[in-house]
Amino acid sequence: MRTVEYHAANILTKLELKSRRQLRQALTTT
Repeated sequence: MRTVEYHAANILTKLELKSRRQLRQALTTT
C-alpha cells in the first residue's frame, strides 16, 4: 500500500504547486 500513499503525496504536492501558482498570478494581476 506504500505505492498508494506515494501517489497520493505526489498528487497533493502537484495540487499545492498549482494552487500556489494560481495565488501568485492572482496577486500579481490585482
